[in-house]
Amino acid sequence: MLIDQYKDLLVLAKPPNLHSVSGKSAQEQSLAGWLIKNYPEQGQLEDGGLVHRLDFETSGLMIAARSQESWLNLRSSFSSESTRKKYLALVAGKPVGSQQIESWLGSRHRRSKKVSVFIDPPSDGTTRMVKRQTTLKLLHYYQDEKISLVEVTITRGMRHQIRAHLAHLGHALVGDSLYGSEFSLPKLPELEFRKFFLHSWKVELKNPADSRISTYTCEQYSEPATDLLK
Repeated sequence: MLIDQYKDLLVLAKPPNLHSVSGKSAQEQSLAGWLIKNYPEQGQLEDGGLVHRLDFETSGLMIAARSQESWLNLRSSFSSESTRKKYLALVAGKPVGSQQIESWLGSRHRRSKKVSVFIDPPSDGTTRMVKRQTTLKLLHYYQDEKISLVEVTITRGMRHQIRAHLAHLGHALVGDSLYGSEFSLPKLPELEFRKFFLHSWKVELKNPADSRISTYTCEQYSEPATDLLK
């Protein structure tokens, strides 16, 4: 799972179907748990030093800080517009060129599994919301399957942001039934155990060591995209 390590941070590859951090059950396997087991010093930091999270089904690049100072700096960077995150995704239909959506995202119920999209915030004040922007760019359209490989870019992220925004644009992640997908993933060995394909493949952020913009990539677990592009 370790891609590379630096003085202030670790670059990691999270496989699909793994929690970023453990939930209420101590039996849940997670990337944070793996970090603490293999790098005991990471146990001194919250979530093993992870400065962001990916959904259980989402694979790809994650960043962990190696000190408290680095954790605070990286958390601040990920919460700002200065960090750019790019994903690869398989979506329904064929997006026209590049598309962008900026909306309010939130859930009406505290335990809701689904995030709703609001172009204008509800006036009743009962929904906790944040405003987020998502951009998608068509990479390849598969005529026979009627699905597309796209690149998705976000800066500040939140839970289910990409899934909710893509569905709102009419291009839900293939296989993501929670957000209305009626398509199934192609029959490929690399997709056999995936519910949908969403892969964090590139992060551009300000390195706390020297304040320069650094780019990190994750090719591991991106095989469904690279195989389809062949």
